[in-house]
Amino acid sequence: MHPRAANLGEYLNEPTVKNAVIDVLKRAERSLLLREIAMDSELPISSVNRVLGRLHRRGLVTRYKLSVQGHPQRYGHNVARQSG
Repeated sequence: MHPRAANLGEYLNEPTVKNAVIDVLKRAERSLLLREIAMDSELPISSVNRVLGRLHRRGLVTRYKLSVQGHPQRYGHNVARQSG
């Protein structure tokens, strides 16, 4: 079960958010939009965005920039290969 935020101001434990995001990406059969990850993990978009940035800098997720103008970024994962 993923953590839920009662409101956007509620503090969320960073490792819990990270684990929830990683779980969503591992289950995904394709790359996902930020809002899809947030919806699937039942977490605020701002928390998911922050964690994705950290995971991307560590090389654990891949950010795909699509050439379609105005289309949001998608995220894929390298998680299965790099974390136990």
